[in-house]
Amino acid sequence: MKSKGFLIGLILIVVLLSFILFIRVHRKAKEEKIWEEVELYLADFNSPGGPFLVPVKVKIEKDNVLASAMDLLTSPPLQLKGVTSPLPPGTKCLSAEIQGDTAYINFSKELKDNFSGGSTNEMLVVYSIVNTACSIKGIKKAQILIDGKGTDSLGGHIDISSPLEPDRELVK
Repeated sequence: MKSKGFLIGLILIVVLLSFILFIRVHRKAKEEKIWEEVELYLADFNSPGGPFLVPVKVKIEKDNVLASAMDLLTSPPLQLKGVTSPLPPGTKCLSAEIQGDTAYINFSKELKDNFSGGSTNEMLVVYSIVNTACSIKGIKKAQILIDGKGTDSLGGHIDISSPLEPDRELVK
């Protein structure tokens, strides 16, 4: 009878220790984040012969890389000197999804409403978005949407009615 109680006690201790070990391992795995390196294409308006797009490497948590990259593009970190986002003020990324090799990025109306104009400016805005999206593994094209809908262009110079491939000619 004593040995039966001892055996049950021993089994309970082993189960309890196994449970504690499982919780610790699971918690540690949750804390370890998986990161992906992405290039944000920001504008350098001050270099001679410019403006240009400049790739800035950032590490983004792998949960939703595309949406996180677009959020960073709308408001890049302040410590980046000499480069800035060419996106108009107030622009927000509403959603971002990948279908096949194409990214569909939905921006707030400020992308178009607050656009200041000019063909060079439009190229910088459009290809800042497209090049950034296409720096993510598996994405070859990007479609820019505004409030969930396609549009012909931001300022009349570049057709954004269908997905675009990156343009490396603007990159310094």
